Amino acid sequence: MNMADNQVIAALQIENSEIRILVGQFFNDSFNVLLRHTGICRGMDGIRIIDEAKAIESIRNAVNEVSLKLSAPLQSVLLIIPAHRFKREKRSVELLLDNHVVGYDDIRKVIREAYRTNVGNDYEIINVTSSSYRINSISYPRIPLGEKGDMLASEVDLICGDRLITHDYVTLVEKAGLKVMDICQDGYGSCREAAIFEQSYNCYIVNIYISGSHSVYSLIYNGRLVAGFSINKGYNSLIRPIMDNYHLSYREASRMLFRYGHIGQDSGEERLINRWKDGDKEYSITYDKLQKCIKDAAESFLYSICSYCHNIVDYPNLSVIITGQGASLQDLDKVLAQRFERPVICYCPDKLGVRETKWSALLGIFYEYKENEKINETRKSSIDMDVYREHLLPDDEDPEDINSITNRLKSITDKLFVEDEEVETENS
Repeated sequence: MNMADNQVIAALQIENSEIRILVGQFFNDSFNVLLRHTGICRGMDGIRIIDEAKAIESIRNAVNEVSLKLSAPLQSVLLIIPAHRFKREKRSVELLLDNHVVGYDDIRKVIREAYRTNVGNDYEIINVTSSSYRINSISYPRIPLGEKGDMLASEVDLICGDRLITHDYVTLVEKAGLKVMDICQDGYGSCREAAIFEQSYNCYIVNIYISGSHSVYSLIYNGRLVAGFSINKGYNSLIRPIMDNYHLSYREASRMLFRYGHIGQDSGEERLINRWKDGDKEYSITYDKLQKCIKDAAESFLYSICSYCHNIVDYPNLSVIITGQGASLQDLDKVLAQRFERPVICYCPDKLGVRETKWSALLGIFYEYKENEKINETRKSSIDMDVYREHLLPDDEDPEDINSITNRLKSITDKLFVEDEEVETENS
C-alpha cells in the first residue's frame, strides 16, 4: 500500500447553529469517510454571524476534537457557503490554442477569463463550471484533453452568491486558525453529491435544497444549470410553532418534527409522544396535537414550494429531487408528487457513515474539489500526513499486511470512525 497516494481532506459547514465537519480519504480514486463530527456553533442566527468571538470559539472546539480523534492537527478545510441571494450567470469564452492541442493550461485560461466576469458589486463568484466545450465544430461534455484544433470554445456557468456572506464565512474560519482550501455553495454541493448533472441528459431535474433558514432551487438540463435562485424560508418555519406552543428548545422541537411530524396531514392519533414539566406547568403532546400545531406552517411551506415551481412542472421529462436536511421531512415527497403530478425523490446519501440527508452538501464539495484538482494544480491534504501515517501505520506493523481490504476497513472503523456526539444545544 503506497501511503503517498493517500489524501485526507476535511470539509466544514455551519447550519442552524450546528457545525458539521466531515473528514474523507481519497485513495486510488476511491473515497471513504473517515470521521464525522457535529457540535454547537454559538454566535449564529440562521445564516448570520451575530457574535464572531463565540462562533470562532465553537469552530476551534470542534477542530480540536476532530484533531484529537485523527491524532493529527486539522490545518485546512473545504468550506460550504450558504446560498444566500444565489444566482447563476453564464459566459461564453473562446480561446486560441497556442500549441494547437487542448491541455490543462488552456482550461485554466478559460476559467481565469470567466472569473473576470462582472456579476455585480454585491455578488461573488463562488464556483465556475463548464457544461460543454467545442473544438473543430464538435461538442464535448467533458474537457477534450489532447484534441487538436486552433480554437477552443466553452460555455461557462458562474455560481454566484452574496459577497458579504461569503467574505464573512471565509474570514470566520480563517480567524479560527484554519486555511480555506476551496468553497462551494450548499445547493450546488448537493447537486454534485446526488449526481444530478449526470442524470439530466435529455431530461429536466429540479433540485430543491432545503435547510433550516433557506431553500435553494436549481433547474438542470443536459448537464447544465439552466436557472437557480434561493429564498429565505426553510424547515425552521415548521419548528417555530412547536417551540412557541410548547416552550421547547430548538433542538427538542426539531427532533419532534423530524421524528413524529408528517407533512400534509391535518390530524393524527391520540397517542402520547412526550410529557414534561416546565417549572410548575406540565405539558404533553400527542401525534394529533403535533399535526395540528404544524398544520398551517406546513401548508404555507408546501404552497411556497409549489408556487416557485409552478412555471416549470409542466416541462416534459421533468422530475424533482429534494436534498438537504429538509429531505428528512416525512411524507414531503408523497405530497409534492401528488401536487406536481411528477416523480419526487427525497435524496439521502448512500455513502457508509453519512447516510443522513444533512450531509449531502458536504459530500458534494469533496467531488467538486477533486474534479478541479488537476485544473487548479493542487493536491493538498487537510492534515499533516506524516503524523497521520505514523498513527495509521505503527512501526511494528507490516505495510503489506494492512493492504488487505479487511485490515483496511478494520483500521478505519477501530481507529477513526466515530458517531455523532450528543450535544446540548440552545437556539442562539
